Amino acid sequence: MASVAKETIYAPPPGPPPPRSHIAPPAASATTPGTATQPPLTQLLPTNSPIPLDHLSLAGWYPIPLSNPEYEPIHKAYSDLFALSEAFFALPDTSPEKTDHRPTPANKLLEKGPKSWHTEDGWSMIPGEKQLLSVRHARHAPLGDVREGLAKAWKVTGPFLHGIMKNIALSVGLGEGVFDEMIEPCLILPGSEGEDGEVDASPTLMRMFRYDRPVATVDSEGEGEPGVEPKIVSEAHRDLGLITLVIGHSPGLEVFYPPSFNAPQGAWLPIEEEELEEGLSSADGLTATIMTGEALARLTNRRYRPGMHRVLVHPDEQPYRFSLVYALRPASSAVLTTETFQSAVTGLYPDAAKLEGKTGGVLMNDIASRLFNVNIGLEKREAQKRRMAEAKLVAEED
Repeated sequence: MASVAKETIYAPPPGPPPPRSHIAPPAASATTPGTATQPPLTQLLPTNSPIPLDHLSLAGWYPIPLSNPEYEPIHKAYSDLFALSEAFFALPDTSPEKTDHRPTPANKLLEKGPKSWHTEDGWSMIPGEKQLLSVRHARHAPLGDVREGLAKAWKVTGPFLHGIMKNIALSVGLGEGVFDEMIEPCLILPGSEGEDGEVDASPTLMRMFRYDRPVATVDSEGEGEPGVEPKIVSEAHRDLGLITLVIGHSPGLEVFYPPSFNAPQGAWLPIEEEELEEGLSSADGLTATIMTGEALARLTNRRYRPGMHRVLVHPDEQPYRFSLVYALRPASSAVLTTETFQSAVTGLYPDAAKLEGKTGGVLMNDIASRLFNVNIGLEKREAQKRRMAEAKLVAEED
């Protein structure tokens, strides 16, 4: 995941979020061919999507009713993986299951693809925030139950998100298979099915997270009720790829609601709180949220906006919050052209957004270069922010 350098934070308004119909649609504007940022657009086309794509396109997120029978395979796979995740993170930090799967230094890589992704592969920790295991190939996870659990969750999630992407394609006036070239190579965890020969890691990845909750505090006299000081353990950010599934173990994920009639500046909403969605996305304590990413925004000429989100945790009798993430990203080898994605709904692409000469890997590198990474150490993160700020100043002067 990556993040913008600065983000204004607003408290959520009282009560539930406004109805989807009150989210303001993207503003239409007149255009000049080849230079426009967004021409007058038709509405999204109707599809059979189980998710309201009007909401997803404008807000960049939507809760999934995980308790529905149709989602039982996903619920089962992730329930099992949560138990394995908790046991994995409970291992000593010096255990070989962790230390043998540390990120590979970029200068020692033998794999192909963007270096920034490889430096995250495997187990890592950010003191005071989280531990995580990032997996793009079976070898990035320890042998045994954890690797098998990740492969099973990957196998049910890939086709599910692929189906949503088919409906997204139809909604913007494209053929339902327009994303197939960039998705089909990513539907199975590489190395998990005994493939012959060396198999490259996938740009798509799964992550297991364990977030540290803040320690409850008391006053200077050692008396009083424990303090309730929430802590942001993942800064506000947008995902890099096409679409992401986040499964939560306990509340913590917050999504940004776009400006609307009763929240003119937008609002942060704790999407995993049951009272917010009246149990819509909860099943045995697990929640599921779909979020769109920067790559999908680029490919649809921003008809689908990337979902801004963060993780904020409160003190609790349980010291950790666990979550599981599947981030679907375009295959590095997929060839992209503007003509492929241009329609009456996506409109004319500005020159800077045209896709000629790009592959999925080039697109992802370009996106990653403009954002900072919330899953690396604080010092490196701050250095990325400074470089971004300097590059912006140079661009403005030019």
